[in-house]
Amino acid sequence: MVDRSTWDPEMAAFAAAGDEEANAYPPIRLEIPLEPHRRTNDALSMRTAEGGPSVAETTDRWVAARGRRIYCRVYRPRTDKKLPVLVWFHGGGWVWASVDTHDRLCREYAAAAGVAVVNVDYALSPEAKFPQALEECAAVVRHVAEHGEDWGLDGSRILVGGDSAGGNLSSRPRCCCAIPAAQRCAGSSRIIRCATAASIRRRTENSARAATV
Repeated sequence: MVDRSTWDPEMAAFAAAGDEEANAYPPIRLEIPLEPHRRTNDALSMRTAEGGPSVAETTDRWVAARGRRIYCRVYRPRTDKKLPVLVWFHGGGWVWASVDTHDRLCREYAAAAGVAVVNVDYALSPEAKFPQALEECAAVVRHVAEHGEDWGLDGSRILVGGDSAGGNLSSRPRCCCAIPAAQRCAGSSRIIRCATAASIRRRTENSARAATV
């Protein structure tokens, strides 16, 4: 058992509730076929995906790359103007999770930072061998940079980010270099692995000011 005596009480209560809920499911194992275990993992992860803010528009989009149609869920907190874009890659050890498990997180970023968010459903391992996921993420970033206007986005201002495995994907040069230098949002870091809404807003505002100089 993990010693939670030093944890924040709210975090400890949340973890305990998760443990109790997990008892209703069979154990999650990293074994083939993975689908039954993914269903369990995703069901438990949905605890943090529900609720949260609404956004003005949520649309389903696809990008064709490497023999697949990569599903992207696009969140726009407002539709009266084209917004800068955060392309987000979900965590999950390259094996678990999806755009559904990270739906609330992306809505939170969109609403609080005032940016459009593209939530990418890249192919999972071990079925998808390296570098499939990385190539797919880079393809989505490239598509947003080149055709973002078709989705109602400002492709001239792009950030890439992710949590856990998604943060690793966002930090790869292949993803960063998919954005032309002039279209990267200004700031001390153009790659966000662990972001707050304030840090996202600050980078997009810095980019807008730089564009007017």
